[in-house]
Amino acid sequence: MSSTIGCPTHTDRGEVPRGLEVSQFRISAIATGGGCCRSRSPRCCGYFVYVILAAYAHDFMSQRLVSNINVGLVMGLLQFVTTFAVTWAYVRYADRVLDPRSARIRDEMEAEGLP
Repeated sequence: MSSTIGCPTHTDRGEVPRGLEVSQFRISAIATGGGCCRSRSPRCCGYFVYVILAAYAHDFMSQRLVSNINVGLVMGLLQFVTTFAVTWAYVRYADRVLDPRSARIRDEMEAEGLP
């Protein structure tokens, strides 16, 4: 039995399939920003570039594009757009790839009589 109530450990239910384990790592690395350079995630790298530019490139970020709209404002709004795009892509990926895998694992566990 595991130390966490209701959460079986890897040894309780067997090893997690390698493909699923790698997918979970990639998703968590991208979501936390830890995989910026290795995953080449435009969302993570774009966010860090935005923060660095906002902190150190005041002249560039304050350049006016149209009326009172400057580069910093546009880049800040693009953070929202990319967040929604990444979320949509993840939900689509989870629906197509992760959910069928987890359903198969659940069915195998239930067939073996595991909780």
